Amino acid sequence: MRKRTRSTSGELTTLLGDTLALEHRFPEAEADLRRAIDLITKSAGADHPYAAEAKLRLGEMYGKMARPAEGIALLQEALKSQLKTTEGVYESTETIKTLARLEYERGSLEPAAQLLRQNIVQLSAAQGD
Repeated sequence: MRKRTRSTSGELTTLLGDTLALEHRFPEAEADLRRAIDLITKSAGADHPYAAEAKLRLGEMYGKMARPAEGIALLQEALKSQLKTTEGVYESTETIKTLARLEYERGSLEPAAQLLRQNIVQLSAAQGD
């Protein structure tokens, strides 16, 4: 399979997994999002924006499934990748917000507050405040 085909398949598989997650079909969504991460990573690299998006979606889903440790790990991977590109810096604000929510739900209030402060600074800089 050509790299571009794998990457496109990965993008579509991310969309499918995200749709299944919205329908609370978590086992199917998890399998599709994991497959998307694998396809995109093999074709475009682990730090590709689409790989980061798939990790973000799977991390969010883990939060909804009361699996915050797994969610946080994936969200941190996504954030690391997002911060490597100009557009990813802005997109990372959603990842940071979700990370903060999962830390808060785990009772880790100081890390949650630090993440939210980071997000405010980042958004202010992006808006030129």
